[in-house]
Amino acid sequence: MIETKSRYGLCFPAAAALHLAMPAGAGAIGNAQWTVDFGDDGSTWARDRECDDPRFQGTYMSRTLLEEDRGRDATDCRQLHEAGLIRLFGVDLVSGRVDFGDDSSEYAHDGECDDIRFSGRGMAGTLLDDDRGHDATDCRRLYEAGLIRLFGVGGGGRR
Repeated sequence: MIETKSRYGLCFPAAAALHLAMPAGAGAIGNAQWTVDFGDDGSTWARDRECDDPRFQGTYMSRTLLEEDRGRDATDCRQLHEAGLIRLFGVDLVSGRVDFGDDSSEYAHDGECDDIRFSGRGMAGTLLDDDRGHDATDCRRLYEAGLIRLFGVGGGGRR
């Protein structure tokens, strides 16, 4: 189990998730084309040969992930992603489709997406790591309407 911490008490404003630049990192996942914004190397743990960005999952991930390192370990994460050793959390490698998860969040079915993997209009004002993958109906509806997208990812189209 990967431990995710935040200096904000596992909570951060949705506005902090809006990081819209799309540098290099395009690749295919299944039939979908995705552009991953790997960010920069501003993390204390950048360039240590493991990915510290909580948007990813896989064997070469750090055991402790901090929200403050989201988009801040570009070199490590890009290299591991391109080698196929890590992948975006919640994206099916075969189909390229987003796995929205389930509706077990206490905030499910409230019209807002509470899943920290997404950003855009329609996001809740406060996001908790515990809701990652647990507000499927709201997030799917907003994603398919084009109002939200995976944080730091462009392209892929509607799912």
